[in-house]
Amino acid sequence: MLKKGRGSPIFELTKWQNLCLLVLSASRPYHPSCMYCPPVRIESCFDTTVNSESPYNSSVAISNRTIGIGLSVHTHKKGIRALGISESFRKGISKHSILAGVVMRADMIIDGFTFSEVAVGGMDATHKIIEMYEALDRKDINTLLLNGCVISWYNVIDLNYVVDTIGLPLICVTYRDSKGLETFLKENFPDEGQRRIEVYKKNGPRTPLTLHTGHTIYARFLNISKEETSTLLDRFTFHGAIPEPLRIARLLARSLMRRSSAHAHAE
Repeated sequence: MLKKGRGSPIFELTKWQNLCLLVLSASRPYHPSCMYCPPVRIESCFDTTVNSESPYNSSVAISNRTIGIGLSVHTHKKGIRALGISESFRKGISKHSILAGVVMRADMIIDGFTFSEVAVGGMDATHKIIEMYEALDRKDINTLLLNGCVISWYNVIDLNYVVDTIGLPLICVTYRDSKGLETFLKENFPDEGQRRIEVYKKNGPRTPLTLHTGHTIYARFLNISKEETSTLLDRFTFHGAIPEPLRIARLLARSLMRRSSAHAHAE
């Protein structure tokens, strides 16, 4: 049973074991019988902790905690770990978006989860991403993967601030080319659109990268080279365009959103 630290986790602590079972069902590749899609394994997922010592205590983490010896990205190593964070919300309905984070090794062992929520249309995503990492209280995560830097209806993540705060290489991935979001930010946020635009511009341009699967993604990468980014994304992507830590994090966030919506409707 988890013990409650300072602050209130966004999910009931008594449901964490069911949550792990959700991950087990969500983490299978699209073709579980295919010889080219090795199964994802979950290691010690019931070794659960809530970090009550972190100054960021509104996020919750489930972690198999180990001691790391460095933060450099050794892309060839079997045990290299990535924290992938993705979200889910219902546009026009949700006031908050659920964030799910998955710690995964390059050999597809999952050994950590972290969760939080952000305001839809807010500007709190940057600090919530940092909270999620801090809640894990780990030294063995080598890089951070994000499913986009503009989430939850234009909640813009300041990638440079995240990197400066947590000290990890960061790769932010999107899957379609676009001309930018400045027009949409001005139209939807006349009072604070400029602030969002400034953060968005500071994140820099995207670089197209073609994965070994043949799919092209568009990435921003900080504290890591283009070559290392390509190698790392190839190692974590088995089919399609979405790296496994992000794919599983997205499935998990969606599962939690559906459960949360069903619970709210029942009440």
